[in-house]
Amino acid sequence: MHLAILHARQLTVALLLWLVVCEAAAAVPINVEVKGVSGALRENVLAHLSLAHHKDDSDLSEAGLQLLLGRAAKETRTALRPFGYYDASVTTSLKQVDSRWVAEINVKPGPQVRIDKVDVRVDGAGKSDPAFAALLAKLPLKVGDGLNDAEYEKAKASLQNLAAERGYFDAKLTRHEIAVDPVRHRAEIYLYIDTGPRYLFGPVRFEQSQLDPDLLRRYVDFKQGEPFDSTKLVELQGALVDSNYFQLVTISPKRDEAAGREVPIVVTLTPRKPNKYTFGIGYGTDTGARGSAGWERRWINRRGHRVRLDAKVSQIGESYTASYIIPMAHPRTDQLVYSAGYDDQTTDTASSRITKYGVNYTHRRGSWTETWGLSHQEEAYTVGTDQGRSRLLVPSVLWSRVHADNRFYPRHGNSVSLLLRGAADSVLSDTSFAQTRLDAKLIGSAGDNARWIARTSLGYSWVPEFSTLPASMRFFAGGDRSVRGYAYNSLGPTDANGLVIGGKYLMVGSLEYEHTIRGHLSAAVFYDVGNALDDLSGPLERGAGVGLRWRSPVGPIRLDVASALSRDGQPWRIHISIGPDL
Repeated sequence: MHLAILHARQLTVALLLWLVVCEAAAAVPINVEVKGVSGALRENVLAHLSLAHHKDDSDLSEAGLQLLLGRAAKETRTALRPFGYYDASVTTSLKQVDSRWVAEINVKPGPQVRIDKVDVRVDGAGKSDPAFAALLAKLPLKVGDGLNDAEYEKAKASLQNLAAERGYFDAKLTRHEIAVDPVRHRAEIYLYIDTGPRYLFGPVRFEQSQLDPDLLRRYVDFKQGEPFDSTKLVELQGALVDSNYFQLVTISPKRDEAAGREVPIVVTLTPRKPNKYTFGIGYGTDTGARGSAGWERRWINRRGHRVRLDAKVSQIGESYTASYIIPMAHPRTDQLVYSAGYDDQTTDTASSRITKYGVNYTHRRGSWTETWGLSHQEEAYTVGTDQGRSRLLVPSVLWSRVHADNRFYPRHGNSVSLLLRGAADSVLSDTSFAQTRLDAKLIGSAGDNARWIARTSLGYSWVPEFSTLPASMRFFAGGDRSVRGYAYNSLGPTDANGLVIGGKYLMVGSLEYEHTIRGHLSAAVFYDVGNALDDLSGPLERGAGVGLRWRSPVGPIRLDVASALSRDGQPWRIHISIGPDL
């Protein structure tokens, strides 16, 4: 009995010792070293090596390592072939260094197979399609280049993808092969595609219940019977999403329902919530602390009309606007807006209270947005020591354009706006005037980590008696987006008491250099010049300084310290602003 117990204890101790030994063996790390190749070749070798995949196996023995190492040469040669290396020499070894297994794969890739011939052919209706001609001209397969299977697969996929995008739904590859001569280290590539006929756009069907189908059809810029082009479907999807009516837009060509070669298009629309609420807070040295709130009814009837209310309050005033918006013939870009509002603003130079109502029609003219407007406004104002009341019926037209490689942080871009407006005292107005204003901004790259920004604002007013022009129609300069170093609207002609009363002309220019410090933080230096003037011979005020820029999630934030160079003692001023560059 005691002997049996003793044997059991010995067996238990032996078992524990065996487990400890196994655990210790499992803990020995294994390194796989691939020498002789680098970059993509080395990564592909490691991806093919069974040894690399099993190096962390806890029960892998030396015998198992040797077995996997025996496969390594073949796996390595297989991994090199997609890059055109068909004659590689591979040697392997396994050794233990400081309680660590080291598997070494030494590679001599040998000469790379070169492309000797590229034969790409397009048959069928696509043969005369300029899109295929353009694709063939830039295929990544050239005689004399090293063979690369990834480039071949990319070329093959691009032919198939283009056929699908252009409506050649019956397209098929009739020949696709690489013929390799490993002795001569040469390869011939053959890619033949028969596109078959090109299908056409069929009828467009909208699956939804909230809006009149006639309105939705005005978003479609292709006609039934036109050649199929998937990019037009992508544009349609983007336009419907941007319309703000729909949360989800799914577009499906129904090839199985094709009548002849016409493919029906089904657009499935999921509506957004009908009400949209917006709230915002901010700060700018021109306005002080500010807040905004808005409500929009995204649609109030099946014709897609909408209503919007906006309120803005800041330390220099408040404004309230109500708008009724009607989509027009081209609802992507065209709309008619009836509006009414109240605006009360008080700055260091002027104060005004305006009640306004009017109508604007906006549409696209090429790359420009054109807005025609007619507004009636009544304004009570104080400028300097003058007080007055004004009533104006103001027709206007505004042309604007924005182009940028990135709207959030453009490295190349520009914006231009030109405003023309006026009034006649014989037509529901107290005075006659005509006015134009041009605002332009240009952004360019100055290397990988820097850019430059130039802007200008130019304005001119014709008015028989300047004192009859209300404050809202006069030109002032100074502030965050004018001449920095000076208070908001503090620059312009003065009256007998030295109070700024605004001018008939506006001339402002600025040049800025910005350099990235780290991540989204940049530093800037700038020089501004400008003024509001009674005549073009008047003095231009100058400001210069330095600043910081932070590309925050809510938009670019700018902090500037600017000096008023034209003032005695060159006093400095801090400017803070938030908003897009263009």
